[in-house]
Amino acid sequence: MMLPIKNLPPAARNSSVWTIVLLISTLAWIYTIQQSLHMPVSLPGTMGLQAGQFLAFWLLMVLAMMLPTIAPPISTFYEMRHEQAHGTLLYLRTGIFMFGYLLLWTLLGLPTFFFALLGQHLALSTPFSAITVGAASIVIAGCYQFTPIKTYCLAHCAFATTHTCFPQQTSANTWLQDGQAGVKHGLYCLGCCGALMFILVPLGLMSLFWMIALTIIIFLEKALPPQVPLRIFIGIALLCLGLFAWIYPTLMPGFYLPPN
Repeated sequence: MMLPIKNLPPAARNSSVWTIVLLISTLAWIYTIQQSLHMPVSLPGTMGLQAGQFLAFWLLMVLAMMLPTIAPPISTFYEMRHEQAHGTLLYLRTGIFMFGYLLLWTLLGLPTFFFALLGQHLALSTPFSAITVGAASIVIAGCYQFTPIKTYCLAHCAFATTHTCFPQQTSANTWLQDGQAGVKHGLYCLGCCGALMFILVPLGLMSLFWMIALTIIIFLEKALPPQVPLRIFIGIALLCLGLFAWIYPTLMPGFYLPPN
C-alpha cells in the first residue's frame, strides 16, 4: 500500500517546506546516531546525563523522530500565512509555529527525565521493582492505543485531515497566535504520540533500533488512512512486548542493570 502523501491537499505538500523539514531531521539523526554510538549503553535511566544535557538530547530526538511526521501541518501553516507574509518573514512566522510545537515537546522532556531517574534508582536498589515498573509502562502505553483520547488526537494529526487542523487565516493573525497554533498542534501530537515516545525510557533512550522503529510507527500511524487499524495492532504489540519485557528484562536496558 502506497503512503497517501501524494494525495495530500496541495497546501500540505509544499516542496520547500518538506525539503527543509527533512533536512533538519536528517541532521538531527546524524548527530543522534553519533551521540548514541559514544554513549555507554550499560547505564540505565538517564545514562549519567544531567537534566540540561538530557533535555538537549531529548530535543534532538524529537527533531529527528517527530519532524517528518508534522511536515504536512507545517506546510499547511506556511501556505495559510502566505497571503500575510512573504520571503524571510514568512519563514520566520513558520519558524515561530515550529518553536511553539517544539517548546511543548521539550517540556515533556522534564517528566521523562524524572521517569528515567526513577528507573535508574530502582535498577540499582530494587531490580524487581524496576522490571515491574518498566514493563508496566509499556503495557500502559499499549492500553492507551485503545483509548478515545488516542483516537481523537490521531484523527487531528492524521495526514488525511491535516488541512482541517487550523482555522481560516485573518488579517488579525499575530506572531503570538503563530506560536499558540504550534503549541495547540503540539498538544494534539502529544496526545497522539507522547506515550510511544515515553516508552523509549525503559526500552533504552540510546537504542537506535527502537528510535528508528518508533519513528516508522508514528509516521505510519499518521500517514495511513483511518481504515487501516494500525493503532490497534500497535497496542496489541505493546501489550505483548510489556509481558515479554517483564519475563526477559534485558529488553529494557533503561530499567535493568545486568548482573556482573
